[in-house]
Amino acid sequence: CTTELGYMSKIKPEFDKRNVKILAISVDPVDSHKGWVGDINETQNTTVNFPIIAD
Repeated sequence: CTTELGYMSKIKPEFDKRNVKILAISVDPVDSHKGWVGDINETQNTTVNFPIIAD
């Protein structure tokens, strides 16, 4: 999922042009998302700027 979310973050401007919102859903708790986003940003050289929902 790390690479997929990184990829979605990189192509988010294409979704924005079409007025489409990106969000992710995860079974993990919110606290783990914070670390995960940091890992994604670092390893994928991007900035995750869409919501990740904990379920």
